[in-house]
Amino acid sequence: MLVMQGIGLVFTIVAFAAALSELDGRYGTEIATVLVVGIVGGTLIRWLVHEGKVAIVLVLLVVAEVVLLQKCPSPWSGLWPVLVPGSAIGVLVGAAIRTGVRQSRPKPRDVWVVNGIEDPRSDSAKAKALDALPSWDAGDSGAFRVQRNDAEFTAVGSSQTGFIVHSTTNSRDEHEWRMLGTDDADVVEIRLLSGPAFAPRGVLSDLATTRKALLGFFHHRGPDPQLPWSVGEDVRTYRFDQMPHHMDKG
Repeated sequence: MLVMQGIGLVFTIVAFAAALSELDGRYGTEIATVLVVGIVGGTLIRWLVHEGKVAIVLVLLVVAEVVLLQKCPSPWSGLWPVLVPGSAIGVLVGAAIRTGVRQSRPKPRDVWVVNGIEDPRSDSAKAKALDALPSWDAGDSGAFRVQRNDAEFTAVGSSQTGFIVHSTTNSRDEHEWRMLGTDDADVVEIRLLSGPAFAPRGVLSDLATTRKALLGFFHHRGPDPQLPWSVGEDVRTYRFDQMPHHMDKG
């Protein structure tokens, strides 16, 4: 983290000096202001935006800033090139902050957690999970949940209605969650602690498939790549274990 911050500081000084030299030592305050704007924008984007979308969001922001700056009077309208290195420096700073925040979080105990009960041994944790799954009913007990550090497996429903199965290698990142099966038009009812809920039959897995996904989770500590996982908005829509209220059929 300190290394990245140091690199960012060096690049800031170099960018400021280059721009100041290009303008014969004039407009130092204006150059510094535009540089700070670029750095702040790049920092916020890298810190807050999902990694896969950083590039496109950064480009859009820089374009918008350039358009606005060009509408300003001189010398501001001519300082738009300073935004580019400023934004790049901001991305470095944002990455350093993101890394620092992640490293500052307390690390969970490196054990399996099966429905809230810790077990350091993989074989016994797996046996407990497999033994509990067939009789599990989310209407009585809530979501079936297995965790190992940030990896997580959840199933809601029952062996009678089928289970909605989710899995991830990183439960801290909403975009990393996967759901077993795919959406379709045939809606069925399942039981939750909060009451009845409705979900497409295509996202309900029978006991054998859910058991296979659970075994795959213990092996891969995440979604089994051999199974048909879905991504996208439906994954969040049918994570009933995370929702404060159930969906209505209508």
